[in-house]
Amino acid sequence: MKITENRVPLSTGSPVQDYSIVKALQYNDISITYRALSSASNRLVTLHEFFPSALASRRSSFSEISVSDVSKTEALQESIERFSQVIQQLTDCNHPALNRTLACLQHGGTVLSVHERIDSPTLLEKLEQDPSQSFPEDDIRALLLPLLDGLQHLHSKGIVHLGIQPENILVREPLVPVLSHFCQSQLIGSSNTLATILALESVSPYLAPELLSKKTQVTAASDFYGLGMTLYRLMTGMELPYAQDRLNATLDHEADPLPPLREQSKGYSQGLYNLVESCVRLRQKDRPQSVAEVLARLDDTTQTPAVVEAALKAPAPAKALKAEAVSKKQTTIRSTKTASMPEPSPTHAATPPEPEVEAGSFSRQWRLGAAAIGALLLMGVTYVISKPSASDRQLLTEHHSMERLAQMESQRLEATRAMYQLVAIPTGSFTMGCTQANCPEAELPVRTIEVPGFEMMAHPVTFAMWDACVEQGGCKHRPRDEGWGRGNRPVINVSFNEITMEFIPWLNQAARQQFRLPSEVEWEYAAKAGSQNPYQFGQNITCEQARFGRRSGGECGTQLDGTTAVMSFPPNQFGLFDMHGNVWEWTMDCWNPNYQQAANSVAPALSGNCVRRVQRGGTWLSSPAELTATYRTSHDATIRHRNNGFRLVQSTN
Repeated sequence: MKITENRVPLSTGSPVQDYSIVKALQYNDISITYRALSSASNRLVTLHEFFPSALASRRSSFSEISVSDVSKTEALQESIERFSQVIQQLTDCNHPALNRTLACLQHGGTVLSVHERIDSPTLLEKLEQDPSQSFPEDDIRALLLPLLDGLQHLHSKGIVHLGIQPENILVREPLVPVLSHFCQSQLIGSSNTLATILALESVSPYLAPELLSKKTQVTAASDFYGLGMTLYRLMTGMELPYAQDRLNATLDHEADPLPPLREQSKGYSQGLYNLVESCVRLRQKDRPQSVAEVLARLDDTTQTPAVVEAALKAPAPAKALKAEAVSKKQTTIRSTKTASMPEPSPTHAATPPEPEVEAGSFSRQWRLGAAAIGALLLMGVTYVISKPSASDRQLLTEHHSMERLAQMESQRLEATRAMYQLVAIPTGSFTMGCTQANCPEAELPVRTIEVPGFEMMAHPVTFAMWDACVEQGGCKHRPRDEGWGRGNRPVINVSFNEITMEFIPWLNQAARQQFRLPSEVEWEYAAKAGSQNPYQFGQNITCEQARFGRRSGGECGTQLDGTTAVMSFPPNQFGLFDMHGNVWEWTMDCWNPNYQQAANSVAPALSGNCVRRVQRGGTWLSSPAELTATYRTSHDATIRHRNNGFRLVQSTN
């Protein structure tokens, strides 16, 4: 949808609370999308202004939106209120397959949602590179499994997206999907409002048929229709019919304009055909009702633990679009034919039975499926998953047995989590900075900071973990080990940028987690572990307590140069290993020479010299003075060095 005299966007420079509009990016029937600048972080973000064209108008970029017709006042206020409720719920959603929602803003008579800016193409843009070309199954599965995991997280929060389509799926390299645009999202179990706020010309082929009726209660099944139609497009490359046209054909006893999938595409697995055919059924109740049921449509070789565990761990959705503007076709909705859902067209045969799984089929490789299993190998430990028995396979396909399956997968989930060796760091307060005599300026002034609880890796990231990232295509660079060995030694010769732009996104996708580098505050709080001593062991440190001083004339001599395997020395009071020595550890903070301008918060300092990032902990080569819990240094974020490593954290709130 284009700009009109009744739908003027906010102008460049317009303030929206703590944000400033940079430019309007996109218009559709429900919202206007902007690029904006955060005054707090000086970072670009994405704003979506809720602005349903069927209900509201704005003639000046400086005025508030107003109801376009006084008879629609109640509908506009209700839709704004519902959108606000959804966005506030979304701020609690934190998942790598969902475009992160940062805030909900009240402004100009409506609501705007603030999202992390992701500078990646959409799936639609990838499709348009060769519109008639179908995607290979490996690529489809690489996109599908993370999306299902993200949907499970979204549904567990009581939200349905209702706008799943190629235009709303961002694709990071390599084939890492992120679901965006939540302007059509609604709470599970609520009555449908899309029929009120959507104009007919903006109805999308991906919009589920029940959403054309105001009487419908929205459920997860509506999301699966959009997902199924998206997969149908990827498998066939063909233009898709609108749901209303499919309904009309059924009522007129004509062939479904959506041809049977197996006639339009060849060479895909039985399980993928089963999944898509079940998702594109016209009747809401005939589609899968949960992510677990969607996964059950796939053959056994796709049931990787990480995905099934995530799907079954979260509670089932409660009872309970962003529309693609298609100028090529407009659909007239015949209201007399939407009162009830007809039976599916006989042109679609019943879903065929699942085939028997051949022996050894669990060894089949496919791109991101391997990543889910690969996440179990991050610590250099082999995790063997045995092939399900015939009775287990039956459990996967019988809905009434899902409780037993959930119990089985919960056990696998516990085993998976043990591989990450995370340590829970408790909530508390501490004195940040040096409290000893003769403190360096870089460690002053001291200040007291409240620290929310978080989780930290028990030891630095190892070569085994980084090498898994390289093998699975997440990381481009295979670092040198300097002849000291790989495996469980801390990875070295990787830059800050490679860590944040390649390794962390890969790990979060593979492990279904939200890892990040710690802030400088978090690192020092974890290193001190409740003490104000320079070291976890007291006022002094010895060669039996940490890896350091391995230089000529150093405290620990010249023997055995280089790093040692992680966890070779005792942990601190929190259970963290190697917080002193072995490798410098990156934090997220930009370098500042002291704490004069530092905030009393746990957030990283993102102002100052951001070409250089703060490092902590000392190395195998360092003197004792560089090993203290308060010592600070920095390094160029683009440089690889043999003394630099890192460990990761994740928030628990």
